[in-house]
Amino acid sequence: MIRRPPRSTHCISSAASDVYKRQVHGIIEEASSYKTLSNYAASFLKYNCNLLESETNSKIISILLKLINKVLEFDNVNGQSMVPKIVKKLADSNIQIRQLAMRSFLKIMKSMKQTNYLTMIIPYLSSPSWHIREEVLHLVMVSFLKNTNDFDYMTVLDTIAKLLDDPKSTVRFTCRETLAALVFKGNKNRVTEVLYEIVESKEYNRL
Repeated sequence: MIRRPPRSTHCISSAASDVYKRQVHGIIEEASSYKTLSNYAASFLKYNCNLLESETNSKIISILLKLINKVLEFDNVNGQSMVPKIVKKLADSNIQIRQLAMRSFLKIMKSMKQTNYLTMIIPYLSSPSWHIREEVLHLVMVSFLKNTNDFDYMTVLDTIAKLLDDPKSTVRFTCRETLAALVFKGNKNRVTEVLYEIVESKEYNRL
């Protein structure tokens, strides 16, 4: 049983937190050989995601995400229900936490059909957090480039293209990269036609 450090513990370097870190790290190192754990992977994943939602210490959040990523490697695990909790970490100010959360999404992507995966993450393009908007664009782009594209990307082209006017320059840049990926993998003429209509409509609305 993993013993959490007491709530009164404020410093990650305290003895209690160090013990907690060692316990979790031990599980991470040995998880691949835990045949018994694989039978309870879904419950174990849910438990750790619940801890992730309530935890505020960045180092413990990183450890939990590493453990979640390890559990997501089991064949019988579907992390789809965990997305609302993990997506919040894409907005974290700590870049390591954002990277670990991205790895979680990439692992979840492998276990889902592309249509279901994209339908699930596209709504987060409207997030008030620019970090989430940027990272979800990256996830969309990776999905288009890596998969067979059984998803009708034309249905979300307008949603993606709206971010060309995003107030954050990094989001606008990533949006252009994502649209370029669509042109590369899809029907160039059709994508260009739709984008032209979107831009033309925006110019008309500004008159």
